[in-house]
Amino acid sequence: MTRRHLREMRRAITDWYRLAAHAREWQSYFDVGGGMPDAGTAEVWRRKAAVYADTARALRLELETGEPHCACHLMTAAERAVRRIAS
Repeated sequence: MTRRHLREMRRAITDWYRLAAHAREWQSYFDVGGGMPDAGTAEVWRRKAAVYADTARALRLELETGEPHCACHLMTAAERAVRRIAS
C-alpha cells in the first residue's frame, strides 16, 4: 500500500468510528424518550452503530493484514470460502 492509501485508510477508520459514536448518541436520545417522526428507534440506531463500528474494524484488519475483510463477518474472502465449504 502506498503512504497515501494508508493515510486514507486511517482517515476512513476514524470517520467510521465517529459515525458509530454519532449513532450511539442518537440511540441514547431515543432511549430516554426523545425522537422525531421517521427517524427510527433506539434499536435501529444501535444496529447502525454496530454496522459502522464493524466497518471500521474490517478496515483496520485490512490495514493490519493487507487483505480486505468483510464487514459482516470480519473475515477475508478466503476465510469465508473455507467456512462455506466446511458448512
